[in-house]
Amino acid sequence: MSSMGFANIISLCLVSYLVAVESVVTYTSWRLENMTDLLCPDSCRQDTECCACENKRSWELEGQVVNLHVRYTDIRGSSIVYIYWNDLNYNHTRLSHIHGRLRKLPMNICSYPSIVEIVLDNNEIENLDGINCLSNLDSLYLTHNNLEIIRKTTFQNLKHLRNLYLGNNKIARIEPNSFSLSGGQYILNIDVSSNQLESIDVTNFALKAFCKISYSNNRKMLKIANKLDIKTAFDEKIGCGGEIEFENCSLHSFFNYSDFGLDAWNKIYKNLDFSLSFISDQLTCDCNMAELFSGGTAIAIMNKFWRQMKDYVCERPDELNGTKLIDIYKTNSEKQDLLICNITDSCPRKCHCFNQPSHDRVVVDCQGQNLQTMPENLPWGNGDRLELLLAGNNIQRMEFRPYLSRVAELDLSGNPLSHISEIAASVFPDDAKLNATGNKLSSIPRHFQNRNPIFLSLGGIFITCSCEDLWMKTWLSFYHEDESHTSYICQNLGGKDITVADFTSLHCSPDTSKLNIILGSLACFLIVVILCIIGRLFLFHEIYIIYRRRLRRTVRSREFDYDAYISFNDEDDQQRKWVLNNLAKYLETRGHNLFIPVRDAELAVARDEYLRSRIQTSRNFIVILSEKYFSQDGDGTEITQQTFTQFEFNIIWRRYRTDMRRNLIIINFDNLSASDIKNRWVKACCRVGEIEDFTERQGLLMEIIERKMSPPCGKDN
Repeated sequence: MSSMGFANIISLCLVSYLVAVESVVTYTSWRLENMTDLLCPDSCRQDTECCACENKRSWELEGQVVNLHVRYTDIRGSSIVYIYWNDLNYNHTRLSHIHGRLRKLPMNICSYPSIVEIVLDNNEIENLDGINCLSNLDSLYLTHNNLEIIRKTTFQNLKHLRNLYLGNNKIARIEPNSFSLSGGQYILNIDVSSNQLESIDVTNFALKAFCKISYSNNRKMLKIANKLDIKTAFDEKIGCGGEIEFENCSLHSFFNYSDFGLDAWNKIYKNLDFSLSFISDQLTCDCNMAELFSGGTAIAIMNKFWRQMKDYVCERPDELNGTKLIDIYKTNSEKQDLLICNITDSCPRKCHCFNQPSHDRVVVDCQGQNLQTMPENLPWGNGDRLELLLAGNNIQRMEFRPYLSRVAELDLSGNPLSHISEIAASVFPDDAKLNATGNKLSSIPRHFQNRNPIFLSLGGIFITCSCEDLWMKTWLSFYHEDESHTSYICQNLGGKDITVADFTSLHCSPDTSKLNIILGSLACFLIVVILCIIGRLFLFHEIYIIYRRRLRRTVRSREFDYDAYISFNDEDDQQRKWVLNNLAKYLETRGHNLFIPVRDAELAVARDEYLRSRIQTSRNFIVILSEKYFSQDGDGTEITQQTFTQFEFNIIWRRYRTDMRRNLIIINFDNLSASDIKNRWVKACCRVGEIEDFTERQGLLMEIIERKMSPPCGKDN
């Protein structure tokens, strides 16, 4: 062999060795609540989302697992398991028997508590009775079997279960909380795809921690249920960056926020830390779609939550067929009115009831149904406004109904209405609209004097006026005649409008209604003045913060040298690393020009004036609030640093208050409460929710900061 050939062989061996060394994956201990025996690849850098999917247990890496064997005991699929004598010393065992004819778990399986993995795909297993005894079971593979039901107690005691694969069975029912283990343990991967489920409870997919859950390719029309009426706590997190799959499923409609225990979709950023993979060609674009963007929920947040949203095309209703959902909100906002949900519960017979989020209302349409009386009960919905349409019926009396107190609009036009009861008028909201044109009224209840007549459309009312009706003259004169949509005609006083009719011939005693209204208005004015004084003395700081929040500006400006000045205690290693390695990197890659004193300040200049000039030329201010930002405790080094942060904040606050173009973003790095904060202005920011919590919102914190800032000087808005 020539020396050149030998050298090539040596080089090839060296390269192969280096590749092998490079491909070695190293692991470090990782903990997820009470799951303390997990190992996470070092490449994950202890990131929860990565570790939840890539973790392993020590027996997987060591390879110290031996196989158990199956022996059938009859032709009906009964069996036992056994182990070879030379394998008895191993602590971990695996049961693998695929493409068999097992109809149930082996009879003596509980005699082997060392089982960590079961692989019984492609058998005929009908139930999982007895599996609870395997307290060390880590992974269970039972795809392509005959399972029909999963009960709450099936996996409850399997505290080490991480992986559960039950796809392609005949599962038609999963009881609530079937995948919730006790003691802070979690099944991180769950596959129940290709089954026959008709209902999925929220407790079986909105889990506190998981990597992937799949309900894809279900063969039935699915409903999402919340049978236990689960509510997500204000500070509770669901998921840890995992993914839920509902691909190729037929859902009656898209998820409602209540399916996740939320009270509105805009709580997604705070409570839901997972993404949804949802693909369906039969989904109706209804009120649940509309509510996705209600309450100011950003499209970017929804895109992250539902990955396919930008490509989703509506199939129903017919008017929206072929329309992209995202376009309804960007270019076809008028079509949002078509995103409704029909309501059947408590909907009166012959009526059409639906929820319409675009107008935040529930509509009950009973027009032209020959009704003799008003409906006894009406449905509740997600909207705040109830609109009751009763036009064109045969209703003669507007009587008290419990639902009248939540009615925003009542249409009784085209009815032979001859009476409105006082109690009905008393519960009917003062700002609710009443349309009763085409009526046979000869009087109106006196309770209407508490409302603005502009909300009443009664057409023409012909009254035999008496002294008891004098209040109407005072009432209408006080609100001005041109604000009324109703003519009140005194038939016995020359057929004149009541506002100009002469009541002298009736010899009425002086009416004090106008005086009462004036005195009442004066009393209300005095109360408002007193409240303003109290607010100025005790709540001035909070009121000002709310006022500035409403004036926040995010338009482009080229008048500043820096997009943001970042103030923080740079003696704190954790803060310094986060600011320089995370926050600054995120903002600067998006075109923002930042000034960070610890990084950018020139050492050979007077620091006070130098920092003052940099604050003066910065458009936005980002303050990283910590325990020692304002504190004066500690050694001399800390006092010097805290003196500068106090100095920085004083200048920042002065510029923020005097220049409405500037924005202030405060990050609560140490999760301080209002009582922990000494600065009165920062305390007020905390009380009105104008401080971003570093720990609770870290997943979206960067996006929130950028959204509150003005666009970079070189970017268009």
